[in-house]
Amino acid sequence: RAEFERNLADFANQCPDFDPKRIGAIQAIYAGDHGQGKHRFACKNVVHMLVDDGNGGLKQDKSQEPHTVIYPLADIKASKDTCEVFKGTIHQHLATGINQIVHGKVLFEKVEVTDKEGKQWKCTVIDKEHAKFDVETSEVVDAEPFMIGDLKYYSQMLGKEDFDSSWCCHCQLKYAEWQGLNDAVGAPWTLDLLRAQHVANERPPKATGVAMKGVREIPLFDIPVENYIWPILHTLIGIGNNILAYLVDYADNFIQLLPSQQVRLKKDVKILDKKIDEERASIAHFDSANTGSGKEMLKIAKRKIREMKSAINYVEGEAKEKLQKDIDEKEKEVSSLEAEREAMSKELERLKKEKSSKTEKLKRFKAARKIDANSLYTGIDLILKKYGINRAEYHGGDLTGVHVKKLMESAKEITDDIRDYLIGSLH
Repeated sequence: RAEFERNLADFANQCPDFDPKRIGAIQAIYAGDHGQGKHRFACKNVVHMLVDDGNGGLKQDKSQEPHTVIYPLADIKASKDTCEVFKGTIHQHLATGINQIVHGKVLFEKVEVTDKEGKQWKCTVIDKEHAKFDVETSEVVDAEPFMIGDLKYYSQMLGKEDFDSSWCCHCQLKYAEWQGLNDAVGAPWTLDLLRAQHVANERPPKATGVAMKGVREIPLFDIPVENYIWPILHTLIGIGNNILAYLVDYADNFIQLLPSQQVRLKKDVKILDKKIDEERASIAHFDSANTGSGKEMLKIAKRKIREMKSAINYVEGEAKEKLQKDIDEKEKEVSSLEAEREAMSKELERLKKEKSSKTEKLKRFKAARKIDANSLYTGIDLILKKYGINRAEYHGGDLTGVHVKKLMESAKEITDDIRDYLIGSLH
């Protein structure tokens, strides 16, 4: 908050003939990321100024660049990209100031400054208790907060850590529901709905699996869900990989004329790769020491059972009955959690066996047709490599962000080369 106020005051004092009534909008854009062994958090202030409209009023001038300033908020040295370090260090400090900005307004006022001549602009974030909060005056301006980052960061900030690959951060649909041609539209999340879902998840017996709807805890900030700016890079990655997948499928089905069973097997293996990655991520979160993880919940529940069993010998009557009922409920919770963990392990093994079986069938197809070196898939790969694009095998053959950008930047040249290559393969 102090940095936000200081930067706005600096802008006001450096702007010739500054007048707060000329402010069209103030935006505070918060960003976070993890890389090179650090969590980084920063803010970008954006101030949009209005100009005279020639009729005594003010208007927005789209040709005029807004004033922007970027400043760091915190760096945390941590090798793992988890939320536990963030929550245990700077979260509360940041949340206090950011939430004040979310719910407050900015007051601009001229004040005397001892070490400077004349009055200077001072900016203060005020709350509903301030006398000028609801007063119609040009001195008080709204500030709108936004959040920007990748899907993993959003899942952490919204209390949905480790669910970024399976649940939408903006709506209540699961991956299988919103992915695909139907483009199902889900009910949007709000902060109140996320909080209510967390409360429902915590009621005994605690919700597990799909019933949790991807919600582990309450959101870490009061920034509205709709103000989490959709990460364009993720959209580009999806579009780029869909285009490439369509090209390869077209080549397989209509040019190389692969057997339909082989085409299906290739698709199945790719889908299984993603499902295995998701299942491993779920298991890793369950087994982690993070607050709200399955392992932590099991540990707490078992300790509580031991304590209650020790205490039950010292009470009688209704108190003993109630304690026994509480023990039974906790034991049900333990059984449910252990069953969930066992089911996750079994599902992972099932997926791995299914992938292994289908991979072996694919190998037999390739050996029989002897097309490894001469397949159109390999030929398209060589064209992509000419433009510095490599399909990451650890992502199931999908392009990563850097390579999708290269694909988009040289889209015409690449598709022209692939078209010529496919035409040539017909002769």
